[in-house]
Amino acid sequence: MVDVNPVKLNYTNANDIMKFVRELRIKGLAQGIDFDFRLDTFSNTITFYFKEEMYATFYRIKFTDYH
Repeated sequence: MVDVNPVKLNYTNANDIMKFVRELRIKGLAQGIDFDFRLDTFSNTITFYFKEEMYATFYRIKFTDYH
């Protein structure tokens, strides 16, 4: 299990989560090796963990809300 380089996101439904997981797999990342995630239904957040810091940085920037 990967548990470093966390990226915490809010989510609205499981479809959003699976869309993101599919995107990671299309990029060639393997769940459990290159990334993993934990769902917190109480706070409606999901935390993705990436083995490589560059992916964590990329997705933090991609999903940061600058409003």
